[in-house]
Amino acid sequence: MKLIKAKYALILLLAAMCMTAGIAQEHDLEKELLPKNLELAAYDKVFPISEGIARVKKDGKYGFVSAEGEVIVAPTFHKSSDFSENRARVIQNGKYGFIDANGKIVIKIEYDRAWSFSGGLAMVQKGDKFGFIDLNGKVVIPLKFDHAQSVTEGMAMVTQNGKTGFYDISGQLKIPMMYDEAWSFFGGKAWVRQGAKWKYINKEGQCVEDCD
Repeated sequence: MKLIKAKYALILLLAAMCMTAGIAQEHDLEKELLPKNLELAAYDKVFPISEGIARVKKDGKYGFVSAEGEVIVAPTFHKSSDFSENRARVIQNGKYGFIDANGKIVIKIEYDRAWSFSGGLAMVQKGDKFGFIDLNGKVVIPLKFDHAQSVTEGMAMVTQNGKTGFYDISGQLKIPMMYDEAWSFFGGKAWVRQGAKWKYINKEGQCVEDCD
């Protein structure tokens, strides 16, 4: 019995040591992801670095600092997101726009909603219509769709009047607006429904699986 208790106590001790080591490693990793030379106490929250830049929050406003802790944009925005493809979403007075890594507003804060860049395009919304813009704010896919999904594998899914199709990142309609339901591309294929029939199509719109 004493031997069993001793073994059990040893197991508990080893488990506690592993847990402590895990917490320490997690804490060290978290510190590595935060900007250097930054006085953390100066902000209410400091977010992990993304693309060499970290978001910071103070008094309910958001700003950005470099990986070295230098202020790029003082906390002035009502909300923001991490950088993606050298652009970060910022929100001011309920409107969305984008800044670059220098803190310059490169896409006017004018959209009702916006999503992070993916594949060189960002999905944006004005009123109840969706479309896509490029990194400079140029409209690539018109804001005329009832629903849309961010770009995956170079294809943007859009829906209008109950029919769904796909654009490529150059703004060309690659797959006609003919499907009653669809999922975004994954592994080079999209799962689509026309009437009662589901099938997989490729980026040319050709059926590649479940074609019968």
